Amino acid sequence: MKNDRLDTLRVKYLEGINTRETEIRQLREKLKLLDEVEADSEKLSDNAPASPLKYSTTKLTKAIFDAVQTLGQNGGVSATDVRKYISANGYKHASKNFPVATVIALNRMAERGKIDSTKTDGKRLFFKKKEMK
Repeated sequence: MKNDRLDTLRVKYLEGINTRETEIRQLREKLKLLDEVEADSEKLSDNAPASPLKYSTTKLTKAIFDAVQTLGQNGGVSATDVRKYISANGYKHASKNFPVATVIALNRMAERGKIDSTKTDGKRLFFKKKEMK
């Protein structure tokens, strides 16, 4: 009877030890991954350009116009692509209306003839203004 109790406790404690050892192994693997991520991060920051990103100090309209000049040469570019491009290149927006502001600016530029625009398959695309020869 006593041996059964002792055996049960022994099994319980051994299971607890095995569980904790598995948890420790998993935590060590996570730490190893964190170390790798940190090393990669340091490499990336060492390779980062010394100059600020292209649109980090640019106003919205100017950034959008430049993005259309860059991206909208052949097949045109959507407002979403323009927004993603300028954000990826350093434009900082603080407004929740950033998507709407981008579309409005693009439409105004098209109305004023600064850029070209067309609607295909229900999607508006913006182009670099074709130069007259």
